[in-house]
Formats: sequence, C-alpha cells, structure tokens
Amino acid sequence: MRYVDGNWPDGTSTLLFDVEVFPVCSPAFLEEYGTPRSLDDLAKMALVESDATSEGWMGWNEWFRAVGYRPARLNKVLRCSLYTDAIQAVRYGQGIALGWNRLVDDLLRSGDLVRIDLATLRPSDAWFVVVPHGRTITPVITQLIEWLRGEPTRR
Repeated sequence: MRYVDGNWPDGTSTLLFDVEVFPVCSPAFLEEYGTPRSLDDLAKMALVESDATSEGWMGWNEWFRAVGYRPARLNKVLRCSLYTDAIQAVRYGQGIALGWNRLVDDLLRSGDLVRIDLATLRPSDAWFVVVPHGRTITPVITQLIEWLRGEPTRR
C-alpha cells in the first residue's frame, strides 16, 4: 500500500480509496469553546498537530494554505510526535486536530469526535495497492484489495 498520486514507475497501481482531511474535536471541546464559524475563528482556536511521518502528511499550515486561507497566525497549543497521540489529546478535549477520514471514521461514528464542517481538503494523492511490474494480480490480491476498500468495521 502506498499513499501516492497513482503513477508509480515500478508497478501497477490500483486505487483503494481517496482521502479527506478536515478538522475534528471532542463534543466536550465544542460545548466549552463553541463551534468556529469561519476559518479565521478556527485558526484562533486551540490547534493540536502531529509531526509528519510520511510524504504527503500535512499539518495545519499546509491544510490552511490548501483550502485557500492564509491566517496571520495559528494558535497551535500542542504538537505530538505521533498522529495517534494528537487524536487522543483531542478526544480528551485538548483542542482541534486534522482528521484523516479513514483514520477517524470509527471515532466519528462512536461520537468520541465530531467533524467541524468549515472546509474539507481532498488531496491529489490517495491510497493505492501497487503490484510490482512482472507480477500478476492474482485472485488473492484482488480479494485483499476488495477487503481493504470495505467500510471500516466497529470493534
């Protein structure tokens, strides 16, 4: 699996799913601080960020630029080494993080997180399965692709 633009020189790429990136926080955070009504409001709220762990990963600066807004200043209150730590901090009311749809879908469905619908970014990159040239896409690989494309399940 690779997070790429689909053009991979050493293999055949098959799209698994597109990506959406949007702000998320806990219901308690919204209750205490209110829902931001604009991107300017969002930039002034407590923003939680994580370090980029792979190519294509984005933080708040990149996200705001990509959605066409350049705030004078961002109110970043917490920076975590890992995305999972940033999401945990947000679950416990520490601020607002960027939610990557396939990574936070279960938390949104359970109500642990809520989506702030001010802007959604759909990056040009997406998740692909890349089968090296010279290898056949077997029925087992096809099954794996279909399983990976399936909706995330609750545990």
